[in-house]
Amino acid sequence: QDACLERMDGSLGLTDPWIWDLHIDPAGSLWIGSRGGLVRWQDEHATRYGPEAGLRFPATRAILSDHDGQLWVATAGGGLLRRKGERFEGIDSLGGLPSDIVWSMLEDRSGSLWLGTAAGVCRMLDAEFASFTRRDGLGSEFIWSVAFDDAGAVWAGSNGAGLDRIIDGRVESLGSPGSGPAGVVHALMPEGPGRVLLGTRGGIYRYQNQRFERIDKHWNQATLALLRDAAGRIIVGSDLGLGILERNRVRLLPMPSSDGRARVRALAPASDGGVYVSTPTGLYHLKDERFRQIPITLTQIRGVWEDPTGVLWIGSTGLYRYQSGRLTRFGSADGFQDSFVHSVLADDQGYLWMTTNVGIWRAPLADLNRSATGTASAVAFERFAEQNGMRSSETNGGSPNIALSADRRLWVATMGGVATVRVDRLANQSPAINAHVESISVDGIGQRRDLWAELGPDVGRLDIDYTTLEARAPEATEFRFRLSPLDSDWLPAGKSRTASYRRLPPGSYRFELQASSDPLHFAGPIDAVEFSIAPQWYQTAAFRTLLLLAGLAVVVGLPLVRVRRLQLQERLLQKEVALRTADLEDANRKLDLAARTDALTGVANRREFNERLTRQIDTLGSFVQTMALALIDVDHFKAYNDQYGHLAGDECLRKIAQTLDATLSPQGIFVARYGGEEFGALLPDHDMARARVALDTARLAIAALDLPHQASSIAPHITVSVGIAAARSGMDP
Repeated sequence: QDACLERMDGSLGLTDPWIWDLHIDPAGSLWIGSRGGLVRWQDEHATRYGPEAGLRFPATRAILSDHDGQLWVATAGGGLLRRKGERFEGIDSLGGLPSDIVWSMLEDRSGSLWLGTAAGVCRMLDAEFASFTRRDGLGSEFIWSVAFDDAGAVWAGSNGAGLDRIIDGRVESLGSPGSGPAGVVHALMPEGPGRVLLGTRGGIYRYQNQRFERIDKHWNQATLALLRDAAGRIIVGSDLGLGILERNRVRLLPMPSSDGRARVRALAPASDGGVYVSTPTGLYHLKDERFRQIPITLTQIRGVWEDPTGVLWIGSTGLYRYQSGRLTRFGSADGFQDSFVHSVLADDQGYLWMTTNVGIWRAPLADLNRSATGTASAVAFERFAEQNGMRSSETNGGSPNIALSADRRLWVATMGGVATVRVDRLANQSPAINAHVESISVDGIGQRRDLWAELGPDVGRLDIDYTTLEARAPEATEFRFRLSPLDSDWLPAGKSRTASYRRLPPGSYRFELQASSDPLHFAGPIDAVEFSIAPQWYQTAAFRTLLLLAGLAVVVGLPLVRVRRLQLQERLLQKEVALRTADLEDANRKLDLAARTDALTGVANRREFNERLTRQIDTLGSFVQTMALALIDVDHFKAYNDQYGHLAGDECLRKIAQTLDATLSPQGIFVARYGGEEFGALLPDHDMARARVALDTARLAIAALDLPHQASSIAPHITVSVGIAAARSGMDP
């Protein structure tokens, strides 16, 4: 001040003069990071923070205030700290940091925090959703159902590990009411603080006073839904049909179906005191033990919610709205999706929420109603998935699998634990992602930006590279583009970052690009570049004039000019034919490879297997003396799909195929997918004994994958069975 320097060490209470960072927070306080600790200077008063405030390692490398005003402190040994009142809570290497030594911090425009550590750079996402997982104490991350009680506790039913409870952010794993089916909790119905009714695959249980009690020992059906109606009766939905729980006994009600039974997937309260009953064959209304079928032609109904105006919102293959005999569907054409909707629920912010196998969705109820009544067309559907902080975007059909607590927090059962979000703090729309055209290359040679407008003639291959500066979830960013006037509509590019064109004709073009973290919604700004391709000399007006003069010269007797022109055209034509022939041969090779490859597993398909078998049988006795054939079948694979879902089944088949290929191919053994869960192998020069050794090695390698299979009666992991046959000369395939 006034050209005078004042040393502050003593008045600031610094124990070490080695200062690493100075930071002024939004309140105007000066924070000082030094080798000796952290000091705040406010109103001519110094406050030093040490171990008593949560700073186990005092050396402070960097200080930052984020967009919410939270103060973050990077330490040399204690990881990253966040201020909470007058104390600091930490995240260290045990919590996921690469190193406990953090050198620097930066907050990007999306709210993510980037950390420079002694072991590299890492990113902390400012995610909307938080997830409770096994690391937090859950018994399993495969969650079927969630519900909350009046005391604020959240109950979670899992696939095999029984019951969990979340109170004030802490997870309690309460165990399972029994082994096997009893540990699969499909339905939950809280009955009061510390007391909840469980619907499992092995019957109904009650949890209270830290113990489980079996309800109706004669009822061992898979119980999929539980609901207390307006009269106080407990309605039970099961594989066997609909029942009422009275005096700890389940009494089945005859349903209006061909055999009086129907699988009841979900239950929902009706405004008149009745209950909506969802089944694979239709939707029913139950009141006073009398059924009335809702007149809609829908199957596979998963969930129902009735709004205050009496409109029914139905989850099936898409979202449906039913009012006064009129059924309206919302699917991919409306910006939604066409797979199963498990549950439907509205919040007090005016949004309708849907759970699906491809994320959690919401849409404004006002938009949906206006679209259904014809007063508006567009519906602002939003999808929340991994890029929003969820561990998994796949939800399941538990009852309920979505719940809204009194503090406006949404709780969702997923394949990655229990996901939660404050609905009143969610932004109305996801932030737009800016796409950017980065470079243009002609025949592999990059062009300077000042040359983009005019690329010149003879452009064989044109590559346009693009990217985005999105740092929140770059791995989830997808693109689409169009080249006018060549493309009439947008072309999906997925996660590719290059658009390639071959032999564009001369003319003016406009390349437009959009990016999004959700492939169903491209609402961000469009980046565009305009360029032109000049004609070859023989494509210009001047050349056409010369050509006319040459024709006149031919007429007056200049045959030599004509011969030379024809020779030139022949060379050009040969060049063009050669290029097109090469492109066609390349396309044919790729098509033939795709026709002989199984799309799911990447190994050969049954067609290739059959052709190779025929060829190798024909050579038996001449080129090869022995040959064996093996069929490999995955044990109890239907039960695996029923237990874990078809997406998990597909991933299981891919891993088995990769293991078979890695184990057998180096021995000259051909592997193919024969069908469903079956694989085939051809073993030239193998007799029965040698083939058995090779296939047993593959079988053990698959067992070593240790893929869980709780539904198998053979082993707790995936196993395969192998059959082997040896060929003799003269045998047919």
